[in-house]
Amino acid sequence: MAAGRGHFPEDLYEAVADALADPQVERRARRLVAEEEAVDPYAAADHPPLRDRLAALPMIPPAEYDRAPVRIRDAAGLEDWCLRDLLDQLAAGPGALEPCSLRRAEPYAYLPSVWEASSALRVATGTRSTDTAVASALDAVEDGTWTGLAASVEPAVRRLPPLLRRAAARDVLAGRLGLAVAGRLLDRGWRRSSRWLTSVVRSPTGEVLDLQELVAAAVDTGTADPLRNLLAAPTSAR
Repeated sequence: MAAGRGHFPEDLYEAVADALADPQVERRARRLVAEEEAVDPYAAADHPPLRDRLAALPMIPPAEYDRAPVRIRDAAGLEDWCLRDLLDQLAAGPGALEPCSLRRAEPYAYLPSVWEASSALRVATGTRSTDTAVASALDAVEDGTWTGLAASVEPAVRRLPPLLRRAAARDVLAGRLGLAVAGRLLDRGWRRSSRWLTSVVRSPTGEVLDLQELVAAAVDTGTADPLRNLLAAPTSAR
């Protein structure tokens, strides 16, 4: 996000509306929703049956409520508290939060970083160059060891229930590897195609590709040839 410490996006909802108007964002959102429903239809349901929701509540022993008076805040103080809570800055102490605009920010400043994704892949694969890390990741896709690689990139995957672990690992790898491949193509003359999605790129001839989707397809089919062919194509002139 463009907002740094001490800043909050004053046009968040307008920026979300702009993003949803992007056909690439809409396409990806529809795909992600469909995949989530296929993996875990109960969790994806808007309103599970009341009986099921009540049965899923944890048993918590009764506790004494704090008898200290509750501090009453005015509207400005409550808004400030909510913003700090959303931005995880409650521990930072009091101080004015400055507004900033997502729609006027430098494009992609608030999106996942290609550099961070490439760095995470290098660490997970034990390699020193992004090209080698990407090649190792594509090998893992084809030899079936990609779930372990995804767990190395994001250890929280290992703690998920077995039903969700594979889907989460696929999402992690698609996100990181998709960004890394996008970065290599951008270095070779491709351009970003969407303000809101870093891994959607446009070739010098006008072809638009969603690299995250291509990685997910490679995982599903067990072949990374389309990605290898993209990376092996001649360097385009800028």
